[in-house]
Amino acid sequence: MQSFLQKISFGAGTLIVALSCGSPDNFKKSGISSLGASIENTPEVTTTTIEPSREETLQTADSSREPHPSVDTRQEMATQSSAVAVEPISVGGAYLTCRYQGKQPQYGADWPLTCSVMGIENLKDETVTASFAKIDGAGLSIPLTITSFDRPNLSWILAEKSSSVPFVRIEAIIKIGDLLPITLKTTIVVPPILTLNPAYWLFNEPNNVAGVEHCVEFVNNKEKANHAASKGTASSALARYNDRACTSLESFLCRRISAPTGSKWIITTTVGPFADYQSACPSGYSFSIPMDLTEHNEVAALVETTPVNGPSGAVLVWVAANELEKPGEWRILLK
Repeated sequence: MQSFLQKISFGAGTLIVALSCGSPDNFKKSGISSLGASIENTPEVTTTTIEPSREETLQTADSSREPHPSVDTRQEMATQSSAVAVEPISVGGAYLTCRYQGKQPQYGADWPLTCSVMGIENLKDETVTASFAKIDGAGLSIPLTITSFDRPNLSWILAEKSSSVPFVRIEAIIKIGDLLPITLKTTIVVPPILTLNPAYWLFNEPNNVAGVEHCVEFVNNKEKANHAASKGTASSALARYNDRACTSLESFLCRRISAPTGSKWIITTTVGPFADYQSACPSGYSFSIPMDLTEHNEVAALVETTPVNGPSGAVLVWVAANELEKPGEWRILLK
C-alpha cells in the first residue's frame, strides 16, 4: 500500500489530499469532487468529519501563503463542504473561540457568551450568517440565541439559558457569501465566575475561616440549624451554601449528563475531599451544581433524604464550585 498526495485544482483554489491506496487511480473512487467532499455509499451524507485523534491535515498547494486565509483565498474552505473542525484542528485556517463574559449572577436566567471566528481576514461585503448551539452529553444540540454581531471582527454575543451551562461543547455553523457553510466546534475551557447571591448562602458565608475555606458545600436543614446556633443568627429561607476547607470528607452532587436512564441528580454514598470530584460520580453523571432556583429546590429536597455524613445530624455535599484559582473568584467547574 502506498501513500501519496493528490492535487485538485478548481478556480482560484487548490486542495492537496493525502491518500493511502494501491495506486493514484483509486483516488477516483474516493468520491471527492472539485466542489466538496462526499462519502462513498452514503449519498445522504455530505459532511467530512475531522476526528481530534487524527493527525491528517488539509493543506494548500502554496505553503508560503499566510496561515490565516483572506477572503480572496477562502474558496479553500468550500472544498471541505461543511467540514467539522474539532479543536485544535481548523477548517481552512478558520477556528472558533468562545468564553463567558465577566461575572455571571448566581442563578441568572441568561448567561452571555462571546464567540469569535478567527483566521478569516479582509472580509468585504459578503453576507454572513451563523447559528450556534451547545452540545449536551447525548450529542443533542441546544440552540443559543444571538443577541448582537460585530461583523468586522466576526464576533457574536450569545445568550445561553442556565440549564445548558454545565455542557462545554459549542458548535457554530458559519456561511459567508456564496461559499458552502462550515461547521466549527470549540470547548469552553475558562469556567464562568459567579456573582454570589447572599439569599442562597448561610448567614455571613462565604467567610473563608483561617484562609482555607475555598470549596463549596450544599447542606441539609439540620446543618443549617447548627450553623444558626453557632452564629446566633438564622439564615434566610433558601440558604444552603457554605464554604468549607477542601480537605473535608463529604459526598458529591452528580448530574445526569449522558446516562440513558436514571434520576436527574444523585448524591454519592461515598465521601472524600473535594479533589476527588473527577472520579466521584458514576458513569453517565458529572459533578455539578444547581443552576437555577428550580434545581436548587430539587437538590435541597434530595439532601433531606440523604443519610447523615457529618457531625450533629449534618448532611454535607460538595458541589462544583470553588475559589482555588483566585480567592474571591468563585468559579463553576465545567466537565
